[in-house]
Amino acid sequence: MNKSGAVSKLGEMPRTPRYHPDFVADVIGGAEWYAKSSQSLALDFTQKVQDAILALLADPERRSAFEYGLRYWPVVRFPHVILYDLTEAEVLLIGVYHPSQEPDQWLARRG
Repeated sequence: MNKSGAVSKLGEMPRTPRYHPDFVADVIGGAEWYAKSSQSLALDFTQKVQDAILALLADPERRSAFEYGLRYWPVVRFPHVILYDLTEAEVLLIGVYHPSQEPDQWLARRG
């Protein structure tokens, strides 16, 4: 990752991360849900999401697209994934998804 947050592999143009406007709301919603059990669990959730974002941005092509045409990156310790898509220029971070949720709201964010 370079200073601008852009990501590239040797010989490739860097990809700039772009967050869907509701991405942060997904993280906050997950943290609030975990805070009902434990504040430390909520803090751990947000830290693990941050760690997952950094790993994802370091190697965004590591994961292939799954049945909805999006890529996903697991959040360690939690049953959530980060949904994302790639263009030649960007890593589009779409949302933080729990597999028990209906995927329609995240699929609509692709545009």
